[in-house]
Amino acid sequence: MYILDTIENEKIRRVEELEDPQKNYSMLVKDFSEFASEKDQKKIHDFYRLLLKFEYSHPGLDKLAYMAHPIRVARLYISYCENFCIETLKLALAHNLLELTGLDEKDLSQDSLKPISHMIKKLTVDRSRQWDWDYKINYYEQISVSSEMSVVKVLDKLDNLYLLSNNPNRKIKLLYLNEIEKFIMPLVSTFVPKLESIISDLVIFNKKELEGDTDEI
Repeated sequence: MYILDTIENEKIRRVEELEDPQKNYSMLVKDFSEFASEKDQKKIHDFYRLLLKFEYSHPGLDKLAYMAHPIRVARLYISYCENFCIETLKLALAHNLLELTGLDEKDLSQDSLKPISHMIKKLTVDRSRQWDWDYKINYYEQISVSSEMSVVKVLDKLDNLYLLSNNPNRKIKLLYLNEIEKFIMPLVSTFVPKLESIISDLVIFNKKELEGDTDEI
C-alpha cells in the first residue's frame, strides 16, 4: 500500500518515479492484487492498456512518465479511502483524459469508459475560466454531490500539492492554495477525513515556502 511519507521524501519520490515509469504501474498492480479478484485485476490491466493507447500532451513528460500522477492518485485511493469501487479506481486513472489527450466527449462512449464518462467530463476544468470564482463555485458544487468525483478530486489536488513549489508563479501558487482551503478541505472533511491533517500540513508548508520559511513536515 502507498503510505505517505514526509513532504520532502514525497517530493523526492516523485522525481525518482519519473526514472522508471513502468515500475509505477507494477506498484499499483501489487496494491490492487492484495484484495482484488483475478477478474477485477484483469479489468484494471485492460483499462490501463486502453489509456496507454491515447497520446498525452503534458510539457516535459512522455506518456508513461505522465501516468505516474494518475497511478499515484489510484494508489492513494486504494490506501486511504473506504467503500472501494472499481469504477472509482478507473476514474482516478482517467480523470485527466479529456484535458491531456486529443479525445472529445464522443470518444468516451467506448465500453470501458462509458460508465465513468460523465464524471470525467465534470472533473475536466475549463482552463480559460479556472480562476473565475463563480465558475469554481459551480464546478465544485457539481463535484460535491458525488463521493466518487469528490474523492478523486481530493487525491488529485493532494498529489499536486507536493510539487506546487516547482511552479515559479507566486500568484498561481496563492490562488491554488486558496482553492484548496475554500473548496477542497470541505470535501476532505466529508469524504476522506483521514487525509485532513496531511493536506493541512501541505498547505502550511507551501505557505511557509512562499514566505521563505520552510521546515520539513
